[in-house]
Amino acid sequence: MSKKTKSEYKLDRIDFVVLFVSLLIGAILRLIGFDWGRESIYQPDEIWMVAPAIAMASSKRLIWDTFYYPAQSFSKIQALVLMIYSNASGHEISYRSVQEYWICRIITAVAGVVTIYVIFLIGNKLKSRLGTISALLLSVSPHMVCLAKQDTGDVASLFFASLTMLLALKYTEARLYRYLVLMSLTSSMAIMEKWHGGACYGMVAFIILFYSKSVKDFLFREVIALLSFLVGIVAIAPNIVLNYKTAIIDGFLGVAVYDGGQGAGWWNNLRAYLNYGYIHIGGMALIALIIIGLLVVLAERDKRYTILLLAVIKVVILCMMNRTFPRWALELYFAEIILMVAGILWMWNMRSKLIKVITIAFTVITISESISASAVVCASAYYKNQDVRAQQEDYCLLNGISNEKTKSMYYSAFCPGGIRSTGDGNMTSQDLSDILTVDESGMMHKIEEYDYVAYSTRYEKPELINTLDDMNLCVWTGEAEYPDVFGIPFWNGDSSFNDFEMVVNNVSAVLDIMNGASIGAYDIYLYNISDIPLIN
Repeated sequence: MSKKTKSEYKLDRIDFVVLFVSLLIGAILRLIGFDWGRESIYQPDEIWMVAPAIAMASSKRLIWDTFYYPAQSFSKIQALVLMIYSNASGHEISYRSVQEYWICRIITAVAGVVTIYVIFLIGNKLKSRLGTISALLLSVSPHMVCLAKQDTGDVASLFFASLTMLLALKYTEARLYRYLVLMSLTSSMAIMEKWHGGACYGMVAFIILFYSKSVKDFLFREVIALLSFLVGIVAIAPNIVLNYKTAIIDGFLGVAVYDGGQGAGWWNNLRAYLNYGYIHIGGMALIALIIIGLLVVLAERDKRYTILLLAVIKVVILCMMNRTFPRWALELYFAEIILMVAGILWMWNMRSKLIKVITIAFTVITISESISASAVVCASAYYKNQDVRAQQEDYCLLNGISNEKTKSMYYSAFCPGGIRSTGDGNMTSQDLSDILTVDESGMMHKIEEYDYVAYSTRYEKPELINTLDDMNLCVWTGEAEYPDVFGIPFWNGDSSFNDFEMVVNNVSAVLDIMNGASIGAYDIYLYNISDIPLIN
C-alpha cells in the first residue's frame, strides 16, 4: 500500500455541501410516510423490536429478558426516548398504541441518516471524494429508505456495523489499542441487535490479523479484542449472564437454523442476495460500476479495504443459515455503494474524454434509478389510505361490518400483519376449515356464528373459497396493484437490466399511486356468509 498524505484526503467546501444535501435528502426520504398503515401495523416483525422498548419504558428499567433477535442494543435508546415522550406528553405507554411504533420508526430513520454521515467519513478516509459520493448514493438508496420506515433492527444493525468499519479504519492508521477496543465494542452492539451482526467481529478479527506484526502480536491483540467484545455484550445486557441458556437456545439457535426453509439452497440464496443488490435500482450501468470498483480495489492492494469483508462474511452466514431476507444483508448493499463509487472515481480519473462522458452518464443513470425507486417507496408509504386493508376497513365501517362478526385471514384489515390500536381480529385458518364445512350432501355450513369471511391471497386459494365464489357471496374486492412498504424489497415485477426501462417503470409506478392505484401486501376478498346455516 502506498503511503497517503494528509492533503490527499483534505475535505473542501464541495464535500461539505454534498454532505449537507445528502443528509437533508436522506432525512426527507426516510421520514416521509413513517406512519404508513394508519392505525394498523402492517409490518409483522416490528413487534419483536418494539416490544422490548415498550417493556423497558413501561418498567423504567433498561433490562429485557428475551433474546430472540436479541434486540438488546437499539431498543434501549428507543426506550429512553419513549420515557421522555411519555413524561412530556402524558401519553400512557402501551402495546396497543401505534404511537410507540411511529416513535421507534422515527428513531430508526434517524439512525439511517447518521449512517449517511458515517459512510462519508469511511469513504473519504479511503480515497478523496469516495465518501462524498457514497453519502449521496446512500441517501437515495431505496433499500435503506425502505428499511428506515420499518423498525426491524436492520438499519440499526447496519449503523453499528458502519461504526465498526470506521473504527477499524482508525485502527489501521496507527494500531492504537483504544480503536481496537472501540471497534470490538461496536461489534458487540451489532450482535446484540441482530445475532448475524456477529459478522462485524469476524471483520475485526481479519483487521487485527492483517495489521499484526507477528503471531504473538496477533494473539495478544485478538485476546484484548475478544475480551472487549464479551465485556460489551455483558454491559449491553447484563442479564445475559444469568439467562445465557435462554439467550443461546431460544435466541441464537432459534434464529441460526441451517434448514430454516427460507431459501432453496446455498447457491440460490447467494444469487438472491446479489439480485436484491440491483433490483428496483438499476441494470447494467450499476452492475458494471460495481465490477469495475471491485477490480480497482483488488488492483490497489490497499489492506484498508479489508473492512469490506464484513459484507462477504455477513452473506456467507446468511446463506449457511438458508435465509434470504434482503433486509438482513444491508452491509452488502452498503459495500456495493463504496465499490460503485470506487469504479466511478477510477473512470473519471482516466484521461480519455469519452470515458469521462461515460462516467457522467453511468453516475446520472444510477442516481436517477435510485431516486425514482426511493420515490416508489415514499409514494407507497405516503398514500396509506390506498392500501387495500385500509380500503376494506373503510368499507366495513361504512356498512356496519365489525371485526367481532368477521373471520379474517392474515394480512386483511382486521388481521393486518401486526397489531391494531382497536384490537386484533378473529383469525381464521388458511383453508377456512375452522369456520366453514361442507356436508356429505354438498351443503355448506358455518361452524361458528360469523357473518363475514375476509380472505387474503397470501395463501393458495382454498376450495371453500371457490365454493363461496360459486355462490356469488363476494361483496367486496381489494386488488393490490403495487406492494406496500413491507413488500417492496421482495417485489420483482418491474425489475430489468435495462437502466432506462427501470427509471420509466419507477416513474410510472409513482404516477399510478399518486393517481389512486391501490397498494398492499396481498389481494383481499370479503364474503358475506350470514345466510349460510350454522351446523347442528
